Formats: sequence, C-alpha cells, structure tokens
Amino acid sequence: MYGNEDYMLMQRDPNRLVKLIVAVCFTVLLAVSVGFNFDYLQFLDSIFTTAVQGSAPTQGLEHFYGMVTFLASPKMDIFWVFIAAFFLWGFKYKVPALWALFTIGGGDVIGAIVKQLVRRHRPPLHLGVDNGYSFPSGHVLGFF
Repeated sequence: MYGNEDYMLMQRDPNRLVKLIVAVCFTVLLAVSVGFNFDYLQFLDSIFTTAVQGSAPTQGLEHFYGMVTFLASPKMDIFWVFIAAFFLWGFKYKVPALWALFTIGGGDVIGAIVKQLVRRHRPPLHLGVDNGYSFPSGHVLGFF
C-alpha cells in the first residue's frame, strides 16, 4: 500500500495473548478485592492517603488540587484526545486518530461499568469536587 509492506505503527508481539490474560486476571483480582473491601486494601489506602495528604490540605493546595483534578478529569481527557485526533487526522495519521478516539471512548465505557459493579466509596479526605465512586479512577483511565 505504501510501497513498504513492513510499514506498521506497532510491531506484532508474540506474547500479546499471555500479557492480556495476565492483565485481565490482575484486574479482576483487584476489582474483587475492592468490591469486597478486603482489609489489606484499607491498610494500603490509609498508608498512601496519609503519605500524600498528610493532614487536611491548605486553601492553596486545595485550589491547586482542584485545578489539576479539572484539567485531568475524564471530560477534559475526552477534549484533549479530540484535539490530538484532530491534528493526527490533519497530518494524515488517520488510524492513530481513530485509535485514540476509540481507546478513550472504550476506556470510559469500561470504567463506568466497573464503577457500577464495584461501587467503591471515596476515601474520607477527598476533595469536594469529586463525586461518584472511586474505583477505577477516571483520571487514571484517561491517562492511558
């Protein structure tokens, strides 16, 4: 098609199926652990929450965290991906543009379904702008 039949954006990985199975098993194990609220996750939650937040955030930190939360929110992730896809499409990278759109869309749909299945409540010291369930994080899904 392009004069070079070896042209691909991604190389084939012979271990792709094994990696997929391991990732799915790990995700299911984590989702079940969160869904049943196992003690080791509460312990890890308290350690990481205390390390990150320490005590109650100051007014300046709360404003900063609110801004970061907004800019990296799932709604803004969709906005950023549309901008990236627009430029990719304009520079004739149509497959990566579509890939980006379908990845963010599929991730958001899967994330919403898992949130409703797991129904994990937010930690006690979360920001006031956060609402809904906390697992899986829409910010983390948007990052990928």
